Amino acid sequence: MEIESFLIDAKNFKKEEDVECFDIPQDSTLEIRTRKKGDRFLPFGKNSEKKLKDVLIDLKIPKYMRDSIPLLVYNNKILWIIGYKRSGYFPVSENAKKVICFRYKEVKSCN
Repeated sequence: MEIESFLIDAKNFKKEEDVECFDIPQDSTLEIRTRKKGDRFLPFGKNSEKKLKDVLIDLKIPKYMRDSIPLLVYNNKILWIIGYKRSGYFPVSENAKKVICFRYKEVKSCN
């Protein structure tokens, strides 16, 4: 997979498939990692977190795949289960000026 990041003016924000945008500080340090024991996730539009394990089960992701799914993380908060589900953290608000966006693309193997 490939993940591209880019900044846009919030006024130009429009939802696209395979693109997720967040209103976080521009100098933020982000991490892409796989799940860890005890990870929690805040589903978009919800007020409380769920165990990441339960979210992956709800998404019907097979058990053998769950440890290889990449997560976009900021300050120990999972922002995006890449390719599957965005969290409720740092939504693009009407007060935002610039937002950071990520585009996800699956790359076919040459084999």
